[in-house]
Amino acid sequence: DVLENVVEVATESEFMLALKDEEVDAIELTECISFSRTELNSDDLFVIPRSVTIQGGGLELNNAGIVLGGAVTFKNTSIYFLNPVRNAIIANGYALTLDTVTNGGSTYDIDIFCGGIW
Repeated sequence: DVLENVVEVATESEFMLALKDEEVDAIELTECISFSRTELNSDDLFVIPRSVTIQGGGLELNNAGIVLGGAVTFKNTSIYFLNPVRNAIIANGYALTLDTVTNGGSTYDIDIFCGGIW
């Protein structure tokens, strides 16, 4: 698949704006983006609400895991879960593609769940 609208981001706010933009096919992380999520606590899920490709750089999360709201591809990226208990990607019945994805080395293992939680 050819991704037509790829947006480069370097900050949490840029990432969130790109994620909300339905015209964006892929989000290119130019570095590791740390999600402090000051409005959330570590028990809140990080929701990716739509189909999108997230590639490059890395994501550092202290949330209760990632839950999908559409088909998501992670490509050539690292995912850092800082929470030792809640470190899962929950596909929620959607397609999840992990193409050359690492767990960030010094982070906790990543659990993958295919079924839904809602």
